[in-house]
Amino acid sequence: MLTSPKLTRKSESKQNTTSITTPNK
Repeated sequence: MLTSPKLTRKSESKQNTTSITTPNK
């Protein structure tokens, strides 16, 4: 997180989007 918080934030955003785009679950 201290190394690159921007990258972590982007990863979280991507995961969130994937979760939202998968209402199959």
